[in-house]
Amino acid sequence: MTMNNDELREEFPRLKRVNEYQVSIGNEDHTLMNILRYSINKKCEDVEYCGYTIPHPSEQISLFNVQFRESYKQNSENVYAALIEGLEGVEMIGKRLLEEIENFNK
Repeated sequence: MTMNNDELREEFPRLKRVNEYQVSIGNEDHTLMNILRYSINKKCEDVEYCGYTIPHPSEQISLFNVQFRESYKQNSENVYAALIEGLEGVEMIGKRLLEEIENFNK
């Protein structure tokens, strides 16, 4: 599924494009950012590096960076696609963990 920037902004209003490498994500902290970074690094073979910074603890903003191996792939649409793929991975991790917890006492 390919979405243009306007569609992405409507669906994910807390996301803002900073540049072709970086997205600002509002109201999230290390809890989501760390597992999202892990998931993107595991799932997205085209991604050379991804990471995040939280500029200041009093700010409710995380800056998430995604760098692709091939420079021609470096654009905001591919960054958003990597974020979506990473979030799908986070969802799968959560589902697996929930299954493990539910089956723990069986």
